[in-house]
Amino acid sequence: MILQLGMVVLAYLSGAIPFGYLIGKRKGIDIRQHGSGNIGTSNVKRILGKKAAAMTLLGDGLKGLIPVVMARALHLDGWWLVAVALAAIIGHNWPVYLKFKGGKGVTTTYGSFLGIALLPALLTILIWVIVSKTTKKASIAALSSSVCAPILAFTFGGSLPIVAFALITMALMYLRHIENIKRLLSGKELTLTETIKVEPLNNKDR
Repeated sequence: MILQLGMVVLAYLSGAIPFGYLIGKRKGIDIRQHGSGNIGTSNVKRILGKKAAAMTLLGDGLKGLIPVVMARALHLDGWWLVAVALAAIIGHNWPVYLKFKGGKGVTTTYGSFLGIALLPALLTILIWVIVSKTTKKASIAALSSSVCAPILAFTFGGSLPIVAFALITMALMYLRHIENIKRLLSGKELTLTETIKVEPLNNKDR
């Protein structure tokens, strides 16, 4: 029990590392003050560019995947494996390092999903890519692909914990995208191709 709980705590602390925020701070920009205010890949791309977005994507994905891989190596499975994956996602969404104000959890969710159920996760990510390319809206891609995740998990014979994980993360995805849904309905949602020019704080002081 101590090992399992330790892995859950470690996963949360790993998931809470705010890569988008840290990358922005290195450039003198608080990513939370611009664009959508989110610390995730899409907002980083609009403000800091493709390279920073790629670094954020990699960091946010790995902090979901690595704890699950570690848990598997320690022979955790079933509900404990799901608990570790969910802890990483909760860490991203509500990070202790940023006073529990984090991101939407899309990349970290799919990173965790890759460690739990590889094929359903890959297909879910493929759906995200196709929808994002078609609509140019990351939120639509996240919401639609998250609905597909539990269907794919069930279709490919996922266990009850795996299907439950997909259902729970779908609910979390919609919870974290409430403001995006409002903007989509009002036609004010930002696209992936939009850019926002922000002057670093260091330059403003000169």
